[in-house]
Amino acid sequence: MRRVFGPFVIAAAVAAVAVSACGAAAGHRGTAAPPGPRSNATASAPPAGGTGVPADRRTALIMAMPSSLGLVVTDDYMFTLYRSDNDTPSPPRSNCTGACAVRWPPVLVGAHVTFAGGDQSLLGTVTRPDGATQLTLGSWPLYRYAGDRAEGDTRGHGIDGTWFALTADGAKAKPSAAAAGS
Repeated sequence: MRRVFGPFVIAAAVAAVAVSACGAAAGHRGTAAPPGPRSNATASAPPAGGTGVPADRRTALIMAMPSSLGLVVTDDYMFTLYRSDNDTPSPPRSNCTGACAVRWPPVLVGAHVTFAGGDQSLLGTVTRPDGATQLTLGSWPLYRYAGDRAEGDTRGHGIDGTWFALTADGAKAKPSAAAAGS
């Protein structure tokens, strides 16, 4: 089932991107570093049937959106973002490379990311083993799931007992009472 979030969300996203284009204070934790060198491993499109978000695309906006798990963090295409228990938050480190990064494309960033409606200070970056700059939330590296096919999908949540959609504070999402009962 495809979710349509309406003109309010689109207007909010456009406004957030416009505000981020005006710049931010230098050295702010929420200001991502310039992108690192690209790797051929991340420069290709995701597998057929995946999100349709190019693997090397730079994300400029994230936001919390309603889902079957409650509010989860999504990118500017409104695809759910995930974290892995195989990564580490302190210090931030991504351990998903090779075939893992094809199934779970890292959320790559450029100069600045806006967290619409969220705590900008929770955003940061980590340099991946291939040199690319990956977005973190609450120090956890962020990913998309290639199996999510539409806005708001949360198909990656709970896979292998290590992959979880995130809440706005970087914690693992849990099914809401309403979602758990259905």
